[in-house]
Amino acid sequence: MKKRISLSFVVCATFLASGCSSVSLKTGNSNSSSNSDASINNGVSNGTSGSLGSSSGTKSTNTSNEAVKRHNEIRAEVFSGSKMTWNDSLALSAQSHADKLAKENAFYHSNSNYGENLYAHSSKGVSYVKAIDSWYSEKADYNTKTKTCNTGKTCGHYTQMIWENSTELGCGTSSSATWGTIVVCQYNPPGNYTGQKPY
Repeated sequence: MKKRISLSFVVCATFLASGCSSVSLKTGNSNSSSNSDASINNGVSNGTSGSLGSSSGTKSTNTSNEAVKRHNEIRAEVFSGSKMTWNDSLALSAQSHADKLAKENAFYHSNSNYGENLYAHSSKGVSYVKAIDSWYSEKADYNTKTKTCNTGKTCGHYTQMIWENSTELGCGTSSSATWGTIVVCQYNPPGNYTGQKPY
């Protein structure tokens, strides 16, 4: 079964041979022109998501609890039951990829068997919740009646978060020369399968 790629730029969407790919890149509205963030969702890899903020190591239990809580709040808006739980193995996998991105000063998806959302911000110490809320903003481009992204829009980060069969979450965070914070969140089982609805 094929999965869809969803990468979105604020200004453009690129369609690849393997599917629709979208990368979100937006500039913050602050006094400094360097305040920006970017997101990538890849439905083709088996579902990895991540976030960066600290130089290494997984986030504290409180932060992981906040990530799970925010995911479940978002999921509860569209269906009941099927809550997300934290998985330490996923968190280690997400952290490993976040550290790899930091070391390489790069921003790309892992080849894991998990669903994955990526987020980057120019500031250090950005929380998991800020990354999650960035992905959540794609809800504006999601049609709740058809359970698809609106025509010409991408919402793969959002649909991975609300994918009903994805019940385990793990995130990691790091920073690189380019990005103050990189967040990687991974989901198991992965979502965003072509031809399937999120719930």
